[in-house]
Amino acid sequence: MEQSSVRAQLEQLRLEHARSRRNAYRNQPHSTQTPEIHPFLNYESGAPIPDIRTRSRPGSYRRIPGPAPPRSWITTNRAKVTAAHEQLVISERIRKRQKARRELRSLCDTCAYNLGYQTLFNQDYAWHIRKAVKNLPIHLKEEVLYAISEIGGMNDRLLPYFALTEVSELCLANCTLSAELFYKEFWKVETRRHKQVKEVKDTWEDIDDDESDSMEILSPPLDQFEERQFVNLYLVARSINPSIDLSKRWIITTKLTQLTTLDISFFRPHLPALATSELIVTTLPHLISLSTAGTFQRDNGSAALSVLSKGLRKLQFWDIGYHEWITPEVICGNASMVLINWDRDLQNLDFLSLENIGPGNSSENEAAKEVKRQFYEDVQVFKRAKRRPIVLMHPQQYRIYNQYSVF
Repeated sequence: MEQSSVRAQLEQLRLEHARSRRNAYRNQPHSTQTPEIHPFLNYESGAPIPDIRTRSRPGSYRRIPGPAPPRSWITTNRAKVTAAHEQLVISERIRKRQKARRELRSLCDTCAYNLGYQTLFNQDYAWHIRKAVKNLPIHLKEEVLYAISEIGGMNDRLLPYFALTEVSELCLANCTLSAELFYKEFWKVETRRHKQVKEVKDTWEDIDDDESDSMEILSPPLDQFEERQFVNLYLVARSINPSIDLSKRWIITTKLTQLTTLDISFFRPHLPALATSELIVTTLPHLISLSTAGTFQRDNGSAALSVLSKGLRKLQFWDIGYHEWITPEVICGNASMVLINWDRDLQNLDFLSLENIGPGNSSENEAAKEVKRQFYEDVQVFKRAKRRPIVLMHPQQYRIYNQYSVF
């Protein structure tokens, strides 16, 4: 009897406890609204983007007495706010994705690096690889050239297999090419026949003499060129075709008619500075990006910089880093020492890369920082100039600027 009574009491206590819990749950107020999901959730970080709309004060959701506003007013206001949010979110998302792409190579970059490595070092299937490279589309050849420049650099053996004619970006950084092959591969010398203006002749003998002399190739008069420019181009023409008779009328043409970006950084052996600069200015005046880091030597390097700055008027990016003889005085010093007239030349130049210039090639870029400070004072402090290019400490910053300029 005692055990049954104890069990009955425990069961009664359990029932009363369960009943009290149910009553407490029923008396507790519950919200039937689902948690609000932010309409412009930043999926990269998982945090909602701050709302730029002005928040209403508590109690302002109550209906205002009077007729409702027209539907067009509500739709127009909502569209404007949504467009503003979308523009902010899209720009932020694009920047983060581009940053991720720089850290992780794309499939195209990976394939280009693999093909570039096989082209340089695989001797077993060299013929098949070179044949495949020659038949690649132009934009893929450009990617392979970038990969080869970072792996080991182009050489005399591989360059003819690429058949580069209509490229818009030519990267030959860190290459080991001879100047003669470099000139022959992308430029050629042609002779032109001089066509005389036909005049009315009095006798048949004069007409016969005119027909025999009308196809003669004449020598170019020296007064049409500056002496320095003519001499430098003469050396280039002789390198391209040693057997041609350069005493007759001749002209240098290029296959790179679509070229806008040229990278010849650390070209070895060193190119003739003056001859190369005159050739680039004469045949490639529409260049937008030029990289000549560590390319020119001290003897003619300063004259080459002056020639390029005067001739490449559409240039927007120029990399002249890794030159010990380039100092702040050469870039923005006194008028007697400066090589570039910033008030007249390079008016479209936006970025100037000066990585490791000056004596000793200081890794802290003290010389580049000095040039940057001087440019800032010229434009912002003393108002001596309207514009100056942005000084970059590393050429990769140029790609970052271009990728971030989305909107």
